Amino acid sequence: MLRSLFLILSLLVLLYVGLAGMAQAGDVVFPSLYMSASPGGSQLNDFPANTRNIYANFSYRDMRDELITLQVLNRRGHEYFKEDLTITGTGQISVSVTRQGQTFEVGLYNTILRYAGQSETVVWTIGGVDAPIPTALPPASLRVQPPQVELTAFQGALNPSPRGVFITNQGEGLLLWRAAVDTSWLRINPASSGAPSVMRIGANTTGLPGASYPGALYWGRIAIDAQSGALNSPQVVDVALKVIAPDSTELAEIRPITRTLGWVSSNEPAGNHFGGPDIRAGTLGSSRFLGVAQFSLPKVPTDTAIYAAALELTGREVISSTTTGQWVVHLVESNQNEVWATRTYTDVATAHVLATLAPSTGSADLRPGLRNFYHLEPDQLHRMQDQMTKGIVTFVIEGIGQGGDSLFAWHTGNAPETSLQAPLLRINYGLPTPTPTITPTMTSTPTSTPVVSTSSGAQ
Repeated sequence: MLRSLFLILSLLVLLYVGLAGMAQAGDVVFPSLYMSASPGGSQLNDFPANTRNIYANFSYRDMRDELITLQVLNRRGHEYFKEDLTITGTGQISVSVTRQGQTFEVGLYNTILRYAGQSETVVWTIGGVDAPIPTALPPASLRVQPPQVELTAFQGALNPSPRGVFITNQGEGLLLWRAAVDTSWLRINPASSGAPSVMRIGANTTGLPGASYPGALYWGRIAIDAQSGALNSPQVVDVALKVIAPDSTELAEIRPITRTLGWVSSNEPAGNHFGGPDIRAGTLGSSRFLGVAQFSLPKVPTDTAIYAAALELTGREVISSTTTGQWVVHLVESNQNEVWATRTYTDVATAHVLATLAPSTGSADLRPGLRNFYHLEPDQLHRMQDQMTKGIVTFVIEGIGQGGDSLFAWHTGNAPETSLQAPLLRINYGLPTPTPTITPTMTSTPTSTPVVSTSSGAQ
């Protein structure tokens, strides 16, 4: 009977631990994990009471400076021993498992070997028939802290430093978990393990359209699931990735002026649609639509240096087929003393274009909920600098049709439920680096002939 219970428990633990290896399929890299009383000795599943030292033995193959973890847990899932090993090549190894000179308590133990999402396990006991063999593992309880993580990347710099979340077992027994991400830029390591453990969360900003624009914000989510029967599973970690401006510069994040935010249409020459729910641009039938977004700028000195400027729009609706055409954003000339709230289609269509932002967007780049980023190139930034001295900036969004209808709309954020989807203008600026002043000084030569030399004023 005791042997049957032991076999059942071993199968249960093998089933639980096997979950950790589901993230990556492949051959087993540790085919012969077993416990013994001496290095490389005969396999034993039970050891005498008062045992102080046991050996975990396993073979390995084709390893290249790979990190593996050997862990021993008691029947309640408490960690008794843990060691990280770096292994190269093919061979066999024996690891001494001790409790710092103390004897192992009578009971049941699990040895787990983990590598790259895979794991092997072996169950053994101390004390033989006296060991309290349970008929089932007690329930585990998943806990993940913190539930929110923020990553910050500097504009134009490397990927952000990773952050860690702690995964623990607040119940009894053995807890094994695996994690999955919902977006391509999120990075996690490891993707599966046992509790307690730390999962590192990072980001790969390569290819993200807003990674070069200070203030750009991305959201991701990680779902963490424990084995069947564990309490409080699954749990979710929300991840925010924010691109921040370099040190000693300012980042202005500006919302648009509501009364000059919307669109005009060529079939309504006497009015406009400012203050509504959307910004429309493109063509529909014989009508042409132009979007307008105007921003009040912070007042800065005339010698302010502009390092980056970008406009963010969030898609709302495909009004008509967008399989053809391109959409562009123009920076147009404007002044604070001009009244744009009453501008008509003719006024907007004939506004003087100072610069066209990059990039142009096609139908694949336009869909509801997708954010579009448009930025000024370095040789265009002086145009934004001129507008900052005037305290206002105006953009016109134009759809250039290539035959057929192509009309798209972005959110204005005027409705309370869409306020977070309003257009945003982000400007990274700062005072230019001061030029050292050169002050002439007088020195004398042995002939008493005056000689003029120069030195920096900062002594």
